[in-house]
Amino acid sequence: MNIRDIKEGDNFTVVACYFQVPDWMDDQPCIILSPVLKYDESNGAYSTIEDFLIDVVTQSVDSDEKEFVDEQLKWVGKSLKSLKRVVSKSLKTGEKPFKSVYSEVVKMVVDIIKDEEGELTWRVLRKQEI
Repeated sequence: MNIRDIKEGDNFTVVACYFQVPDWMDDQPCIILSPVLKYDESNGAYSTIEDFLIDVVTQSVDSDEKEFVDEQLKWVGKSLKSLKRVVSKSLKTGEKPFKSVYSEVVKMVVDIIKDEEGELTWRVLRKQEI
């Protein structure tokens, strides 16, 4: 499924990881790992997922940001490969991905539906929060 060509009846899984970086005063990094790679600075995984889903239903999702995500993670001392491994383990065990800083992982299965006005929106079918 091409996330940019979403339509009513489609469903997909969104996985996001938010973590604090010591000594940062502003918003913190949040990475969407699925269905595409996206980097955001926010105040949590839920706000990043909501912004992403708004882009999905308005069909304004940009292309995958792998290079940018890699660059940003290197800047905070992490790699995409290790982040994916930590998030996967976190989803399996239910443990926080990073013990030394505040972090959260959210996994949602969403269904694309139409609202009362016939506009695309979403509903959450399943959610896992760690």
